[in-house]
Amino acid sequence: MRRAFMIIICCAAVLAATGLPASAATITVDSTTDDPADTTACTLRDAVIAANSDAPSDGCPAGDPGLDEIVVPAGTYLLLSNAMTVNSNVTITGAGLDQTLLDGGDVHRLFRVNAGGTLTLAGVTVQHGYNTSYGGGVYVNGGILVAEGCRFTANATDMNGGAISCDMNGSVTLT
Repeated sequence: MRRAFMIIICCAAVLAATGLPASAATITVDSTTDDPADTTACTLRDAVIAANSDAPSDGCPAGDPGLDEIVVPAGTYLLLSNAMTVNSNVTITGAGLDQTLLDGGDVHRLFRVNAGGTLTLAGVTVQHGYNTSYGGGVYVNGGILVAEGCRFTANATDMNGGAISCDMNGSVTLT
């Protein structure tokens, strides 16, 4: 019994010494708007900023170093300005691809995933994204995109990758 206890203590000490966060931050979006003037709401854009910076952004709590999960309830989230840039490890979880709609309004790309960033999308539809160059929905610029149970529809560009464009240093996994 004492030996088993000592093994557990040693394992706990090793885990503590690694400096890994005990858990990831969960940031819940509470507004479908993309209005920068609304500093009290936790918009999708503010949630991505909080996850990237590990600091609060308007109505959103701070992310944690490492992986952050952004929970996006059912609704249509219309993007009113430039793409949301992902520079860290972020998972965006929707209520289902028929219920959580991320919409670029046929004017804006929705996401840009830079080197060092990983964006996992789950249970969302990425729709009506537009960009004049690469990736109307998502541009993977050296980062990683994982889409699980998602739909990409009615996204467009004037050049390459209507829904998704990935440069040679990036990675895309669709399941």
